[in-house]
This record gives sequence, structure tokens and C-alpha cells, in this order.
Amino acid sequence: MRSSWLLLPLGALLLLACDSGQSPAAARTDPPAVAPPPPAPQSGPASQSAPIASAPAPLASKQEIPADVPRVYALTRNVWIRSAPESGVQWIGSLWLGGSVKIRGPERVPGAGCGNAWVPIEPRGWVCVDDRRATVDPKHPALRRLFADRARTDTAWPHNYAVVPRDVSRYRLPPEVTPGAPRAAEIAAQLPFPLLGSGTPDLPPGLYEGRTKMVARSALAYVRQLTLGERDYLLLPDFSFVRKDQIEPVKPSQFVGALLEGELTLPLAFVVATDARRYRLEAGAAMQAEGEALARLSTLPLSGETREIDGETYYQLRGQDRWLKKSDLVIPQPRAPFPFSEGALPGRATWLEGSILGGWLVAYEGKTPVYATLISAGRGGTPVAGQDPVSTASTPTGRFFITGKFATATMESSTTPIVHGDVPWTQNFSGPHAIHSAYWHDEWGDLKSAGCVNVSPQDGKWLFGFTEPAVPDGWHAVKHISRDGPATLLILHE
Repeated sequence: MRSSWLLLPLGALLLLACDSGQSPAAARTDPPAVAPPPPAPQSGPASQSAPIASAPAPLASKQEIPADVPRVYALTRNVWIRSAPESGVQWIGSLWLGGSVKIRGPERVPGAGCGNAWVPIEPRGWVCVDDRRATVDPKHPALRRLFADRARTDTAWPHNYAVVPRDVSRYRLPPEVTPGAPRAAEIAAQLPFPLLGSGTPDLPPGLYEGRTKMVARSALAYVRQLTLGERDYLLLPDFSFVRKDQIEPVKPSQFVGALLEGELTLPLAFVVATDARRYRLEAGAAMQAEGEALARLSTLPLSGETREIDGETYYQLRGQDRWLKKSDLVIPQPRAPFPFSEGALPGRATWLEGSILGGWLVAYEGKTPVYATLISAGRGGTPVAGQDPVSTASTPTGRFFITGKFATATMESSTTPIVHGDVPWTQNFSGPHAIHSAYWHDEWGDLKSAGCVNVSPQDGKWLFGFTEPAVPDGWHAVKHISRDGPATLLILHE
């Protein structure tokens, strides 16, 4: 049976069909013991010539908690934003550990499912501020202790990442810190949190996920490395620990799609073969390969001219008398008609068109294509008639809307104990299916997932910022509510 996936941050768990079904793999890199500065924030994807961070890095502790105006600060995961000041109404978004949002006004509503008072936040909604899960005090002890280890959502890589090649223990407290262990008190002083009198971590409620192990083929996010006694551990976003020598850190994909502006427009090609070459058209209509192999995942503009020679299709490079072989490429070839009524455009009229078998996605604002990239859709391709797409590891075809967005989300299989921790830039569009970044592979253009639309970390962040509903400043997640504005349309075909 194929595995569907549970998206854990929601009040009611949502199924996600996202696992590759294979051991995740990527270029390995050791976690930094001393963190370099994080990359500069990006408002969109980097250009092909711009430097890209070689790997994410934990936040530096010197970064300050914002206190410019009155704010609500999240002390844990899943601090729900409600549409009204009572716990029984629907959630419309959430805050996350270390995140903060401006307070909207002076009104405070006590009770109604809150241990203290509901506080209105920008641009809408209410948060229960009880000083356990959320606070208005920027000097709250838990916030000050944990702030530096929050998810780094100003970059494409909110955390560092690793794969789990074999079953491993996940410790709430490493054995070196348990009572009676040699130097336990001395080692415990190096933890990012104090211990209660019972010897348990003094953490806000809901922060710890409660996992005691991770099975082979899982993947995880981690914040930083700690040396506790004689052993190195990795600190996970829920402030549990795994041994560094039992996991394999990964270097997330550096691939970034094409921002369509200036001279970079459609048509274009992404090189997916490892031995692709340019070709010269010789007398007698023969193609001769020349030069070194083109960089895999590079982007090249096309003229639109094609040639059929010896059963192979060649595409001409724009502005050059050189050609590329179709079998070496993924070429976005949009075919969906403009999906909106000319007289009633929904907001910015954002929409996405993707090809499951073609391995590409194009983002539009109105009739203008603004971004093109590679995807990895379900390894089962398109749906099989009469069968649930999850059962065939297929990606559904049709018209969908973005229904919810989560800066990070832990995904758990519904049929196996495999977990993918803190997956970044997740956007739900159909039941168990979502667009999300995959930090565990770099096989863009190939069928890879169990049905979700995988994108690279940098593409995921760009798409997350582009699509609607917009995630308000300081929010970690947003749910589409029609009264709050339109949602981006996604059109998927074979």
C-alpha cells in the first residue's frame, strides 16, 4: 500500500501524499559547529549569476527580539489565530516559536477558552495570550532563551537538514544529562533550556513533538550542533536531540528557477541531462556536438525554432547558431487558456500551470508569465481512472486552489512510521496533495514524489511569497478564507 502523509501543524490533521518512497539523498555536508552568518533575505529567486548560499546556517544569537511596537510573541509551535476571540471558532492562521505580530488595537477579551485574554493582531484575527504559549512581553524568559533557535523563514532554508539512513533514537534529553550520569549537571548547563526539578526540560507547552525515534528513510530538520560531554548531538526544532553520528546531513538543492523579466522570457529550456551538449548544424543537415557538457539544471533561452534530424528534435538557442537536443531538456510549454473572466479578475489574478509528465511549472500574474521552473511530481505520473491518486503515487490533474500555506510543516506517513520533519514552504491544493519544497533530493524534472508537487527550496520560498492567500507579516501559516481575498488557481495537466 502506498503511504499518504499527515501534515501535523493543523488542528485537524491533513493527509499529504508526499514521500518519495525511496531513501532521500543529496550531497552531504557536515553540520557547522560554529554558525556562519545567515544569507541575506531575498524578496524573490536569485538570478542565475547571483551567488547562492551553499548551505543554511543557524541564526546568530545576537539577533534581537523585535520590540518596536506592541506585539504578540509566540512561545511554541501552532499558536492559533482565530477569527473571533474564542477558542471554538475556526482558525485562520498560526504563529510559530520566535515569531511575532503587531497588536491591532487596545481591546482585550478575557476567557472564552483562553487562560488570560484574547488580543487582536494585524491584519486580522485574535490570539490567546496566556504567557505559556504566547506573550506580549519581549523579555519573557522562554522567548529570550529560545528565540535564536527559531525557524529562519527569511531565507529559503528555515533550518539545516539531514536524512535518517537507519532507525535512530530521538532524545528529549541526551543520556549524558540524565540524573546520575557523570558530569550531568555540568553538561546540562550547555542546554538551550533549563531543567525543572523533575529533570524534564523547561519548555513551553506544545513545543516538543513527543517522538522517541525516527525510522530509516525519514528526514529531519535541525537547528545546530551541540557537544555534550564526549558526544555531538543535533538540536531539532522541537528541542529534542539526535546523535550526529547516526544521521547524514544534506546540502539542500541550489537549483532556482527563472524569473521571467528583461531578456529572460519564454521559450526557455532547463538542462536535465548530465551529458548535454550544444550542437552545430553542419552541411547536409547533420548535427555535431561541440564543447563541454552543459551544467545540469542550467537555464538557456530558446529562439522557438526547431529541427527534426534523424528522429531527434533540436531546439535553437536564442541569438545563436547552436542547438540543443530535446531529450536533454525540460521545456515549459504552457497550453492552458487564460482561466479568468476578463471583466472580473480575482485580485492580482495569480495562477500556476504545471505539467506532471513534462516536469515544469509556470507562474502567471494576469496573462503575464512571471516565473518558470522545474518540479518533481508523483512517481506514478497522472491518475489512473477509478483509483485514488494516493494509491498509485500519482499527482491529480485539473483545476485547484491554494487552500492553506505553512512556512514549515512536519509530514507523517499514514501507513508507515516514516516522518519528514519541518518541510518548508508547503501549500495545500487538493486533499492530501500540496506544493512544497523537498530538501532530501535534487531530481527536478523527474517523477519522484508520492503525489505532491516537489520544488526546490528557493523555488518554494518564491512561490510561497507569490501565491494567494498572502501570509501576513509575522504569521507562520494562513488558511484561505474567501472573505479575506482570492486564492491562487493551480492548473495541472499531463
